[in-house]
Amino acid sequence: MRTTTKANLIAIAMSFSAVSSSEPEPSLCQSLASEAEQVPAGEWAAAAYDPMNTLVNARVSHSAARKLSPIEERLVKDPTLHEEFSVGPEETLDVERLDGTDVYRVDSFQGTANCQYSVFIEAPPGKPSHHLSAPFDADTCTTQYGRFGHAFGQPVFMVGGVFEMTGLARSYKISAWQGHDKAWGPACELKLEFKQTLKLSGSHCSPDAALCKAAARVAPAIADAYGHRGPALDPLAFAQGHKPPAALAKLLGDQWNSGMELPTFGAKTAGTVNPFFTSFSNSQGPAGLALWLDGRWWLGVVGIAGIGWRESTTSLLAVYAVTDDGPVPAASFQVEKLPAGPAQAEWR
Repeated sequence: MRTTTKANLIAIAMSFSAVSSSEPEPSLCQSLASEAEQVPAGEWAAAAYDPMNTLVNARVSHSAARKLSPIEERLVKDPTLHEEFSVGPEETLDVERLDGTDVYRVDSFQGTANCQYSVFIEAPPGKPSHHLSAPFDADTCTTQYGRFGHAFGQPVFMVGGVFEMTGLARSYKISAWQGHDKAWGPACELKLEFKQTLKLSGSHCSPDAALCKAAARVAPAIADAYGHRGPALDPLAFAQGHKPPAALAKLLGDQWNSGMELPTFGAKTAGTVNPFFTSFSNSQGPAGLALWLDGRWWLGVVGIAGIGWRESTTSLLAVYAVTDDGPVPAASFQVEKLPAGPAQAEWR
């Protein structure tokens, strides 16, 4: 593995200008690494957008959103392909042509992880079509998916995206189409790492303003601690050295429902209308905490936002008053994990 730096890139550029044309060109991933490191940090934070698609000029819409060519129509309706994907004739297949070639990729998206199964076909106009071997083996589920593109004068196939649902790191595998005779070239791999920061992206409170202010100050630290320890987080980690009362101590031993909803007190914001960011994921159980805030005891429940096994880069913290009738919602917070700077790229 190599990591790009500004000095390294200058040295690479100078070495290429000094050698003869017989020297090998930089790999696709090496060239894309330097491009990726120039992308502003904020662009990597957009959940529904991958800047790598821009760098490789990838199409991001499914074929259902555009008019298909006659060859594409034939491929998506081909009963043998439906059989190959083990789907019925009523299932919709997706198709994409690799620009500048006669190569097509037919996709079937299946399962709760939205796994992408692909078949590669070379279909020259007026000639019989035939299957092509896949450029490489790839896991195209959940956050990783395959698409065609065009980079540095080469048509390419790229698989990649966020490496883990709760993380910022991204990984990509890329191969260039070398023509009918040579087919796919060797694949290269690109990994992007980011320093991270935590931002309070949602704050929802009862009329207790003092609690809201005190809890907001500590919410990012709680989210960070949970991110490192998960459900094993010490329930007294934020008790400020005090011993909690018996009623609160008893609640700390409860198993918290992963499907519980974050109390938002009727707020209608971008962060509250989407249940994905107000539900606790069951990928790892929430943790109960004794919180000493504003000179008072509170029960805290911290976890990861998501639905079912799906997770996100948003942490959730609910704060409850402990009463004789049980916990009563008092405040809640959403803490978002964001890149703190540009990508740091490695390739091989």
